[in-house]
Amino acid sequence: MPVKKDQVGQKISFPGFNYAPATEQGVVLLFGMVCYSLKFAIETVRQGFPDAIVIDYRDDPDRGFRKRVEFEFRSSKFHKQHHPIDGADIIVCWKHDWESCPKEIEVIELSKEIHAFEGGTGQVREEEPPKTVPEPKKKPDYAKSWEARVKWASQHSRDLALHLIDRLKAELPNTVQRPSFKWYAFYTQVPMTDKNRCAVVMMGKNVVRLAFRINPDTFKPDSLSTEVKGWFFPQGTERRVPVTTKNFEDVVKIARSAYEGLVSVEPKREPEKQVLRLVRADLISDTAARISLENLGTNYVLLNRYAIGSLGQHIFAPSKLIEPGKLGDITILADPGSKFEKGK
Repeated sequence: MPVKKDQVGQKISFPGFNYAPATEQGVVLLFGMVCYSLKFAIETVRQGFPDAIVIDYRDDPDRGFRKRVEFEFRSSKFHKQHHPIDGADIIVCWKHDWESCPKEIEVIELSKEIHAFEGGTGQVREEEPPKTVPEPKKKPDYAKSWEARVKWASQHSRDLALHLIDRLKAELPNTVQRPSFKWYAFYTQVPMTDKNRCAVVMMGKNVVRLAFRINPDTFKPDSLSTEVKGWFFPQGTERRVPVTTKNFEDVVKIARSAYEGLVSVEPKREPEKQVLRLVRADLISDTAARISLENLGTNYVLLNRYAIGSLGQHIFAPSKLIEPGKLGDITILADPGSKFEKGK
């Protein structure tokens, strides 16, 4: 039913919000007032679908999860507007009336959520009794952590994903890598941010997929990967490919080609000054030592090799990333046939 001019919503007892929202814009405003209490932080609000990106701290107050939010006055509007089911994680609405809402989408019904806040009577005057909404299920650890996902996946998926990671480390030179939530991500350089991300390994119970970033001007489409709207990378630059034992080598070849197309157009950067100070050195044995280094520069320092004397470089993994102003500890080994001596 359209809202008449000067018509207000139903009377509610909520501090700073005398009347219930009558439009989607009212839902946006009310959510902005209560999001902190609901354990959300707003990252961005924008025009177009989805309406907002939030950080969800409900499961872990110290490390949130990025979620896509679509605002609606009534949840059924999401379906009527033909929004893709996989395009949003949460619907925030005033009334939840979408009875066939897919379980993949969480619905936050503000007309019920505001009852819990202090200062309200806990009552909303409505002509119809509110519909009950099942409590959202708590996500299992494998849906939040790569380490837990490795244990949860089948032996075949686990072996295939770890083998793919090892190959990409060798085939994508100068990249840095780390687990990222329930995925494993590769970056062209530090800092390891969304801007520098170039590939993501996704592992399901019995499947493995690779998402990778392309340069549309240089990438030549192949028969294995498909273009997606863009989740890990900007729209128009993301492709995904299923990984199997049969197409493994072809997937690696595609990923390497896409990566080369990215780095070939990156602007050349002047070398950045990196200053490390030796803070402490302790002998573990006569052939191993533990040293502590402080990064005195203003940029990240990535350590993956060292040299002692004139016998060449040693490479160690995983690489050690030291933030500006921070300390980092590494273990080094003496050259073959040599020993460390205290004081030298």
